[in-house]
Amino acid sequence: GADIAVRGGKKTATLASPFCGCKIVLPVPCKTSTMCAMLLGATAMGTTTIINAACDPEVEDLAEFLNGCGASIYGAGEKKIVIDGVKTLGGCRHTVMPDISFTAFLLAAAAITGSKLAVENTSATGMEAFLNLLLTCGFVVKTAQNRIEIKQAKFFDSPKNVLTCTYPGLTPQMLPMAAAILAKANGVTVLCDDTPNNLSNICAAVQAFGGDVSNCTGRAVVKGIKTFGGAEFCPKNLSDAQAALLCAIAADTQSTIENAEILEHIYENLPGILKKLGCKIRKI
Repeated sequence: GADIAVRGGKKTATLASPFCGCKIVLPVPCKTSTMCAMLLGATAMGTTTIINAACDPEVEDLAEFLNGCGASIYGAGEKKIVIDGVKTLGGCRHTVMPDISFTAFLLAAAAITGSKLAVENTSATGMEAFLNLLLTCGFVVKTAQNRIEIKQAKFFDSPKNVLTCTYPGLTPQMLPMAAAILAKANGVTVLCDDTPNNLSNICAAVQAFGGDVSNCTGRAVVKGIKTFGGAEFCPKNLSDAQAALLCAIAADTQSTIENAEILEHIYENLPGILKKLGCKIRKI
């Protein structure tokens, strides 16, 4: 029911009347699109049906929260989600699921520096494909309730191919961490992604630190190197910022990453956390 116009490169959305429920068929099962549709459909008039919905744990977590507030959402975690709109939502008490993207980032930092690390107050749910990648490379990974531990592996091998897809496969949000790890692995890996621009930005970040990466639309060939070199890099988005920071952590000389606000908007007190892990990092 919204009217969206593009003027001068800016998008403007206006709503003359309350949202009405509708049928939404997603071209790909995108997590963000699914969650946005759920938020709008929760208080829209009538029924909203999302076809080809994302099945990520975050979708289920959002549905649990909204239902706790009085929404009527059915099928979260499946390919079809049905939402019966309600007039208003109330409050509730809800424990948000752990940030699995940040958990993957910390595990990747330990992996590429040959360190041992235990991340607590987290969950392996939603990270199965990434943890399997670490195991395939030769790392020792142990999971327990609310805890994931990775043990040192100075030399690790790369799998031949890594395809990013939708959950429960290796999702695009795990691609920066995977790329940084594989850029230091023994052997050659082919990375594939359905979002070529995202992959291109990540490859540019790894290349800036000396990574041997050749990129073609939606496909990148990664040849492992022994050591990253220091570099100055200005990321464009979160994905290449994550990849750049990981490469900088493992580099043999000093690095400077501009536009750090991209990371700080997502990860609270990131420099402080990395300092506790032994990283030499400061904000300028």
